[in-house]
Amino acid sequence: MGYDAMKKIIKFILILAAALFLSGGAALALHFCFAEGEQEKVINIGHSSVSLSMDMGDLTDERINPLHGVNNGPRFDYEDGTFSYDAVELFREAGIPYVRLHDVEYPYGKDKFIDIHCIFPDPDADPKLESSYNFKESDEYIEAIIESGASILFRLGESIDHTGDALYISPPEDYQKWAQVCEGIINHYNHGFADGFEYGIEYFEIWNEPDNQAMWVGSQEEYFELYSQVSVYLKEKFPYIKIGGYAATDPGLPYMEEFLNHISADDDVPLDFFSWHLYNKNPYVFSSVSEIVREKLDSYGYTETEIILDEWSYNEEFTTRGINDSYKAISSNRGAAYVSSVMIELQNKGISKAMYYDANLLGVWCCLYEDDGSGSLKTLPAYNSFAYYDRLYELGSRIHVNAQGSGNLHYLAAGDGKDAALLVTNYEASGDWPAVTELSLEVKGGSFDTVKVSVTDREHPEGYSYELDIEDGELKLRIEEDSLALIEFYGRT
Repeated sequence: MGYDAMKKIIKFILILAAALFLSGGAALALHFCFAEGEQEKVINIGHSSVSLSMDMGDLTDERINPLHGVNNGPRFDYEDGTFSYDAVELFREAGIPYVRLHDVEYPYGKDKFIDIHCIFPDPDADPKLESSYNFKESDEYIEAIIESGASILFRLGESIDHTGDALYISPPEDYQKWAQVCEGIINHYNHGFADGFEYGIEYFEIWNEPDNQAMWVGSQEEYFELYSQVSVYLKEKFPYIKIGGYAATDPGLPYMEEFLNHISADDDVPLDFFSWHLYNKNPYVFSSVSEIVREKLDSYGYTETEIILDEWSYNEEFTTRGINDSYKAISSNRGAAYVSSVMIELQNKGISKAMYYDANLLGVWCCLYEDDGSGSLKTLPAYNSFAYYDRLYELGSRIHVNAQGSGNLHYLAAGDGKDAALLVTNYEASGDWPAVTELSLEVKGGSFDTVKVSVTDREHPEGYSYELDIEDGELKLRIEEDSLALIEFYGRT
């Protein structure tokens, strides 16, 4: 017998043993604590148990963060003056809280949308003149985002160039003039300049991934100076906005420390938020990198700087095959479980905001919807991940969930004093972990008017919901591999 064949047999035996162990009384116990109080709930997984004690009037101080944002808005595929797709209502129903503007109408913003060269097409023009700007298409695009109810993180810069031609990604010739162009953009969307608006956009990001050769062909010192000059200028003009960057491709590289070393030398240079990116299929990698980012920021004195993960997605590997495999995963129930698991881990690490890449189905990373064949949008399983998480976000206050031996379950609970919800996912990056087949919930003391369960799994990728009356203090659920469930409790009495 060959070595590889033996490894496969051993792996199968281990998986089977683990499955039998779980189904036959594994020592798996989750303890959910809504807050200190008298009421108690028990969830059993197989023969394991989970205890919950809660006082709905005494919630924790930790808020559920808006981690279910996306890159790119709800209208896209612009041709001949119209958008082919409209997902405004889908955004609204899922409660998408933030949209980051990057790679809009890729490539190059179709020379119309969001990118600096699109809005300010003549680099020799006067940035103080209204006639120097083209806001028409960008206005239409942003109007749809505002209509959906989402807020905006505005990336000031250019889209990525995968062609190797290095279009628009060289350092600006005049940093101060570039800052004045950014000033004109902010004035247009927040203060009515050039027949503009008063949207109150708060977050502005200076460039994207300058540590990536497909985004910046200058030196790192040139980017550091661009960030310093532009951030100081804009903060002086608009003290209320939050300015940050640099949308790092890998915070583990020396680039981040060198950036922090440069800007920390001048107290006038603001860093209201630090943004970074990660494409990985393992939620715990997101946890690890989140810790690295926080530690580095704190070591340079940026203890109050927000951390925003404003590009992330599932990735097997950056090859043609790997990307194809990744899309198969993110468009399935496995993708739904993955998305929810990452959001939960980001909340655990204190990430303030996150934006999935992306919401444009014409790209390879969209997990929200697909074309149904008739030009309309059909939601994918991971759409439910955003909607389920939004329920926790609406409730607001985190409810502690303490666990022992939780296997590959990821879980997060929230409440508002009367209602509560628990999100549970069963996801493991390698896909080898056996499914948790049965979850029993025993409720002691008190009652709820309604208990609603929403499930997305392999058999029901579109998701389904049902209501339960808790009789005799118990209900049972199946949490299969690569699935997620939202359990909502309404009207505690």
